[in-house]
Amino acid sequence: KQAADAYERFLQIAPRTDENRRARLLGWIDFLRYLGQQGELYSLGGADRSVLSFDAVDYRPIIRVRINGGKELRFVLDTGSGMSVLSEETARKVGVRAVARGGYALAVGGGGRFEIVYGYVNSIDVGDVHIDNVPVYIRHFYEEREPVDGYLGISALGRLITTVDYGARRLTLIRQRNSETADLATVINRPGKNDKGAPTEARPGVEVQMRSTSSGFLSGEVSIEGIQRPLNFIFDTGATTTVLSEKLAALDEVQAFIQKGRMRVVGAAGVAENVKMALLPKLGVGTYIRQNIDAAVLDLEPVNETSGFQQSGILGGNFLRYFRVVFDFQRGIVRLEPLESNTVLNENTPRPEATTPRR
Repeated sequence: KQAADAYERFLQIAPRTDENRRARLLGWIDFLRYLGQQGELYSLGGADRSVLSFDAVDYRPIIRVRINGGKELRFVLDTGSGMSVLSEETARKVGVRAVARGGYALAVGGGGRFEIVYGYVNSIDVGDVHIDNVPVYIRHFYEEREPVDGYLGISALGRLITTVDYGARRLTLIRQRNSETADLATVINRPGKNDKGAPTEARPGVEVQMRSTSSGFLSGEVSIEGIQRPLNFIFDTGATTTVLSEKLAALDEVQAFIQKGRMRVVGAAGVAENVKMALLPKLGVGTYIRQNIDAAVLDLEPVNETSGFQQSGILGGNFLRYFRVVFDFQRGIVRLEPLESNTVLNENTPRPEATTPRR
């Protein structure tokens, strides 16, 4: 309620120069007032540890979830989204209605924007983890080749250490406790209550300190051969491919990476045809480098409009799939553990160390 009141006071004194922004704020105020009448958001229940398999047809982890205790639905695990998202069709099927709306959001594809519609889900079950009181967006989905019912965003996972093992196609969710001080390698390899035997052997890996954008995304520094400065990229399990911003792609030192071919990109606002492509000879995060990574060249100004600091790209599934990736959202850390020996070490950084699990 206090946040809604503050936004309302701002609108009373703000000039009426941007009607879309004003409509967005009015919709957000209505949504905040609705949420103020509900219980604690993202309330966790169920098991402290849950392991479930996922599909990864297009490098996106697609998991099975239940909305309000109903039938299983296919959701993308999406670290590139703050709030979770339901398709319009799914919302109708499970009885989730729009509780507020207002304005348009800028996005990739189609007309470059989509209507902002807010909904509210009583509960989401992900494996043995139960999450109550989950705000969602409701919008049209344009996926045709691999249709899904929704996207599970960062806010729903905020208090869970989330491990995406692309090799085993296994998702592990571990509930964080306030007393938990162990390092990530120890936490993720510790056996659960129902597991037998000793802790899993720790793998070599590197932990990357992330920054949170104003809109809640996790952004980390990456390196690209030929560019002398580190670049901020959003780490996005919901993106099939890595992305370069148009601003970055316009630099002289990047021109050699631009390819003659074009690609088709499905975005939140529709389908974008004839999108430029780049082939990155070496793309590095922390101590690890992957070679010859394809990237789409897209306008990221809609992202940078609300990010708080400049984002030069998105690290997508075609890079992340070579790792077991661990997200510690509360501490802002991402741990990368390579699955293959041909993930080369960056000679300019120290070698990673495997931490021995402690019981």
